[in-house]
Amino acid sequence: MTPLLIVSPLELETLSIKSHFEKLGRELHPIKRGPLKAFELKKEGAYLITGGHGKVQFALSVQYLLQQFPQSRGVICAGCAGALSPEVQVGDLVIGLETVEHDYHLRFIQRPQPRFKGSPEWIAQLKDHAVSSKDHSVHFGTVASGDEDIVDAERALEVRTQTGGALAVAWEGAGGARASLWNQRPFLEIRAITDRADSEATVNFSENLKIVMPRLAEAIIALL
Repeated sequence: MTPLLIVSPLELETLSIKSHFEKLGRELHPIKRGPLKAFELKKEGAYLITGGHGKVQFALSVQYLLQQFPQSRGVICAGCAGALSPEVQVGDLVIGLETVEHDYHLRFIQRPQPRFKGSPEWIAQLKDHAVSSKDHSVHFGTVASGDEDIVDAERALEVRTQTGGALAVAWEGAGGARASLWNQRPFLEIRAITDRADSEATVNFSENLKIVMPRLAEAIIALL
């Protein structure tokens, strides 16, 4: 069975997804893949792995994993994010139609920021399965990616404007997308919203992490 690689940036995110998988009756077995901590879902043919913080570390981890699993189904970047759009609320999910690298700044020449398309097949699957609840919605749009904590409403508006209306902002997606597409493997970024990328983001992230991650886990199950 060709495995699906579910890669979360932070161990806290990995463990939150793992916990919800187990509540839904999924069996996960801890394994070690080189320097990376991982859990194997044998029945589903998938691995849940902590990839590390930041675009570069995440890209290195994804590249390593794709060398270990050259026939993999592809990579899902699964983690938390801050909302950039007023339509996106804490607890919502954002499915990345594309990931845009917002901190890629050229000065010598003018060129659009790098953009990486999410897997059309996986997006179609999630559009069929991702059901919005009474209190929370599922959004399909652009995710901004950059090595920067966005914890200021003014800066959040700048990022949203420069990316042409990104719905959410996080760190690692562009790194995972670059490595996946370099290896010609499908990629998709899925983010659960923990905060509004404002001055309260650091507190809200910690408070909301375990609350929002179950919804992300359920979206991943739709791809298993």
